[in-house]
Amino acid sequence: MSRKILVDQGGQRFTMEYEDLPATAEKAASSRWNVTLGFTAITTLPASSKETDSDAREQLIRWLDGHPGLHPTASDYLGGG
Repeated sequence: MSRKILVDQGGQRFTMEYEDLPATAEKAASSRWNVTLGFTAITTLPASSKETDSDAREQLIRWLDGHPGLHPTASDYLGGG
């Protein structure tokens, strides 16, 4: 089952989708959150199957607060500046 969380922050709605990554010869298995705004990929964040939705939301909000210029705003999609 796919795990998806919606996060409203700064007037925008971000989507977090949980993904399990399989082990390879070079890397152990891991999990991550793929974060998007609309159809735009914003970042990936480390994930754990044991964390709550609230924990994941808080992790994204901390990331957004620490990277204020790295995610698009609604005006970017509407031709504003």
